[in-house]
Amino acid sequence: MRFFLFFTFLFTATGLNAQNWTALDIPVSIRYDDVFFVDDSLGWACSGDGEIYHTKDAGQTWKIQHSGISYLRSIEFADKNHGYCGGLSALESLFKTTDGGEHWDNITDDVPGLTGGICGLSCPGGGYVYGCGRWSTPAYVIKSADNGQTWQKILLDSLATRLVDAYFTSPDTGWVSGTASPATAGGVILKTTDGGASWKTIHTTNVASDYIWKLQRLDTERWFASIERQFTSTESTEILKSTDNGESWSAVQVFPTVEHLQMVGFLTPLHGWTGDDKLFETTDGGASWQQVNASIPFGGNFNRFWRFSDNRAMMTGNGLYRYNNPVSSVAPQPPVSEPGGFHQLLVSPNPGNGQLTVTVQLKQKTDVILKVYAIDGRAEQIIRTGEHPAGEYSFPVDLRTSGTGLYVVYLKTNHGTQQKIVVVEKD
Repeated sequence: MRFFLFFTFLFTATGLNAQNWTALDIPVSIRYDDVFFVDDSLGWACSGDGEIYHTKDAGQTWKIQHSGISYLRSIEFADKNHGYCGGLSALESLFKTTDGGEHWDNITDDVPGLTGGICGLSCPGGGYVYGCGRWSTPAYVIKSADNGQTWQKILLDSLATRLVDAYFTSPDTGWVSGTASPATAGGVILKTTDGGASWKTIHTTNVASDYIWKLQRLDTERWFASIERQFTSTESTEILKSTDNGESWSAVQVFPTVEHLQMVGFLTPLHGWTGDDKLFETTDGGASWQQVNASIPFGGNFNRFWRFSDNRAMMTGNGLYRYNNPVSSVAPQPPVSEPGGFHQLLVSPNPGNGQLTVTVQLKQKTDVILKVYAIDGRAEQIIRTGEHPAGEYSFPVDLRTSGTGLYVVYLKTNHGTQQKIVVVEKD
């Protein structure tokens, strides 16, 4: 018997607060992965197109400072002159500037043994710089104690399989997040209090293959973290919350089934957002969530949230977006169109008897995780992993011995995640 699956999500739009987001005047990108400000005016943003932009007026106008070949994932400044930018290419994993971004030097070779990307950066002061990576394995932290002159690499593969974000509150004390080791333990948060010499596991989600993707420290007590979770029929959409300065964490449900999350950010303990292609908002500390009206100028791919104050924030995605409450004098921009260059995932036949052809069209060089699993999370098969150049790849997959039902074909790249529901039925 042939059957079909429909997913319908119904939300009430948060019209009052949604209208306070405006798209900033910056070119549309595959994704702006990170943004960082040293004060209320001076900031930088990096993109998957290999570009770094700078603003001197809190995002009103932007100037391009760097254009390269690497997908740029993370950016952080120690002060208005000294900054670092992490890329996902093995040849362009780390850049440094000493003149406010006017010039960027590729310092990848200065980090002993650095063969992969830097997904997260943190500069806690005193000349200390930390980075972590990467989303597609392996898991490591890099550290400099002298303003990026010399570096060491700290392997964390006994505690994590991949790392995405880093946040240090002092040269000695910091947190990193990603996926645990083994990955069946789910997303993980690790902490050090001795500058990375030793680490302990603070939290695991216990949902296989989760990432704890982004960390936000709202104040000295409250933290939030997003959970990127692959789709199954048994799990829900959640973020994490800490009220004891990151020592312990509890799950907060956003939606009863799985939606894809990467960005998380709160303006106040009550008012926050989370999402990726969709954006969800809470005004009661996460007790309830609503999807923000899709008519506001969002292109999706949300990744980093930057808080200026209780009333002002910025968010990265296909564009850069600023929140002002009350609404500022910045005129809303037209809806952001989806940029070209996204990868394509194709599966056929669907429905079928389980003999599938999975085709991936990569528009740019990227790391890849491609797998298939039953919708309840069992019977996972890894199809392909590792870095791949642009091109079309086709893979035969045989699910006939795994039984009839619903399966998920999952593709994760530097640019985001795609998932296809597959129906396997009897011949």
